[in-house]
Amino acid sequence: MDLHQQVKNSLATLENAKVKKRQFQAENLNEPQHRHAMQGLSDGTFTSYQQTLRIVEHSGDRASWSEKLQTRKHPGYIRNEFGGFFTS
Repeated sequence: MDLHQQVKNSLATLENAKVKKRQFQAENLNEPQHRHAMQGLSDGTFTSYQQTLRIVEHSGDRASWSEKLQTRKHPGYIRNEFGGFFTS
C-alpha cells in the first residue's frame, strides 16, 4: 500500500470517529414503571422501545488504584535442598 492510500485511510478513520452516533432516548422511568413496561413486552402487548430503556447510574466496575505489588522473587533468591528460599 502506498503512502497516499495510507494517508487517505487515516483521514477517513479520523472523520468516522468524529461522527456522533445516534443514541436512544431513554425515558427516566422509576423501577416499578420499568418493570411494568418489561412485563408488558413479555406478555406480547405493544410497548415502545423507549419505555423498555432505563437510565441507570453506577460507580463503575473498576477497582481502585493501588501500587503494583512484587509478584516474583528477585533473581537473588534460589531454593535450598529443604525447599525453602535463601539468598546467595
